[in-house]
Amino acid sequence: MTIFRSCLLILLVLPQYVCAQDFLDRVRRTYLETDGNFDLECQYSRNQTFKVIRASTATVRAKGSMSREFVIETTARRVPLKLTLTNSNGAVDYQISINGAQPQTGRVTDREIKLAPLRDTSLSRDLEVEAITCQIHLASAHPYPLKKGKYHFSVHPHTIYDNQARLKNKIEKYLNDPSYRSVIFLDTDNFRGNLVDLGEFLGGQVPQLPQNDLESDLAQVPAHIPLVVSPAGNNRFTFDGDGAVEIIFSGGNHNYCIWNNTRQVLMSLLNSNSKARVTFRFDLNSIVAQKSGMEELDLSFESKAIDSSNLLKDLLANRAIQERYHFSWLVYFRNLLAQEYAGMYQTFSIKYSAPGYQESFLIEGTGHRKIEVEFQYF
Repeated sequence: MTIFRSCLLILLVLPQYVCAQDFLDRVRRTYLETDGNFDLECQYSRNQTFKVIRASTATVRAKGSMSREFVIETTARRVPLKLTLTNSNGAVDYQISINGAQPQTGRVTDREIKLAPLRDTSLSRDLEVEAITCQIHLASAHPYPLKKGKYHFSVHPHTIYDNQARLKNKIEKYLNDPSYRSVIFLDTDNFRGNLVDLGEFLGGQVPQLPQNDLESDLAQVPAHIPLVVSPAGNNRFTFDGDGAVEIIFSGGNHNYCIWNNTRQVLMSLLNSNSKARVTFRFDLNSIVAQKSGMEELDLSFESKAIDSSNLLKDLLANRAIQERYHFSWLVYFRNLLAQEYAGMYQTFSIKYSAPGYQESFLIEGTGHRKIEVEFQYF
């Protein structure tokens, strides 16, 4: 009765909202719908000359098989690529053909297929074929399109991360600000798609996976806001056009899920030919962090600090911690990601500003775009 009355009150006063229970029901439906998704993707894992792989068809699923066609675009040519999966007595075989030549074949052992060199060594070298990875996406969200405008990303806004109840009102304020396109990214584990038996899926079976469970205290969530299942923040994006994109973050955790989300946006930009200028804005009062950050990066906090307050503003109050943390955030984007995709830009400008910390870099590549990325903390 209490839940019914609170829902009724919200609906009478604010008809554009769904009540808390309805929001959780919608979350559960989103998980179930996403479990039925599938698509094939091919992209470069590194790039020393300008090359983009575009899907030229949707992923086609027939009984016993799944396929998709792509085009590899360079500054000088367009080369077709086709990936086909086939059910073979319960196992799954793949076939990849580039430019109609003798296809590469093999047995699928995981959800990634790394291409081998072509017999045509000149074409193989020109296309950097060994840097191409094709991925089988099952039970995961389709790429979210980004175009010119201001976005609010609330990454994993559930009570497990916000266990000190610091974020609800702040997140809802952003969700109800019409100047942003808000998106709520729902948590799940990194390898949920591996729970789907690929052979059975190609045979037509519908996945029956364990249900995800998200405990959220959000109540005032506009019904039009999209929900996207985002394993540890590793959802995918596409860029539509060259207009400036601004993304403001709320939720948690900044040293893991939000870090992954930021990385995925930048990888999607680098794997496109968009000239969009991207600004990431981190609201220190609306984001939490966890004790352990991304592996191999110095993004962890002491238990004592987390127990006192897991709010990012409080965790970064100490000057020495600020410098160590912000420097570590930049290491991957400046030292690794930029070098892996040096062929995708002429210059890669990074500006990073936070209370008590500022850095800027201009990295030179071998491509033709001028990429500008800014990180702002406030």
